[in-house]
Amino acid sequence: MQHLKSQQLKDYTTLKVGGTADNLFIPSNLDELKELVGEHQRKGYHLLGNGSNIFVASRRIRKPVILIGQALQSIEIDQTSGVVRANAGADIRKMITDSTRCGLRAPVELLTIPATVGGALFMNAGRSTLKTTISDHLHSVEVFDGRNTFTLDKQQCEFGHRHSLFHRRRDWTILSAEFRYQSMPSSELQAIRRSSLDAAKDKCYRRHASAGTVFKICDDRLIKRMRGRRFSDAAFSESTTNCILNYGSAKPWQIRALISLAIASHWIRRKSIHLELEIW
Repeated sequence: MQHLKSQQLKDYTTLKVGGTADNLFIPSNLDELKELVGEHQRKGYHLLGNGSNIFVASRRIRKPVILIGQALQSIEIDQTSGVVRANAGADIRKMITDSTRCGLRAPVELLTIPATVGGALFMNAGRSTLKTTISDHLHSVEVFDGRNTFTLDKQQCEFGHRHSLFHRRRDWTILSAEFRYQSMPSSELQAIRRSSLDAAKDKCYRRHASAGTVFKICDDRLIKRMRGRRFSDAAFSESTTNCILNYGSAKPWQIRALISLAIASHWIRRKSIHLELEIW
């Protein structure tokens, strides 16, 4: 296990903004991860996967940060049954690519989302325009509560729009998930894959540092008015609605200012708005 002190978290997030973690732990296996979670559960900790959908706004993060990728990377595929078991730290893009190579209809629509399996399930990541979410073909999730390991079925996970049970059970850690995909001819899979990637080819988050979607609930008309609003290197994308970009050296206060501006515009007009970004 690695224990790093005073680590810049901007190096571990897709937004490339953030302060310093007093303690960053990188467990090398499942046992070390469980030991860390159990040890720090009472006072709290942060789990970090690929660092998408996270905005590190604080200059200093005092809670321990646990990087799960190295400990939970494995992906197991049973081509005959269509069962795919992926650990929480595995990249969903690798899981999808490996599954399609085995002739399984994995959600290729999500190939542009830079998330781990655990992070994607936590947020119920998806692309609404393509009517696809990570939980569509989920069978079960393996969870650790700090003392015991247990399994939840899909219904128990309470998935909704950009939501899951794990939002209110932050003391639970996702360890792995089991998916069940149907077989599909390679030619059909590749056609769907190309179509999905083409639909996202002009998305700004594929070219610039970004944390992805900012708000899970907002007024479409009002959030579109935010396009192009900018504070130095922090800006709402001009082409992709509801997305804040870092053009190189954005500061946390600039990101906060953009978020506050969008929230204020909704409050003034009495429109609902709720963050999707996790703010540390």
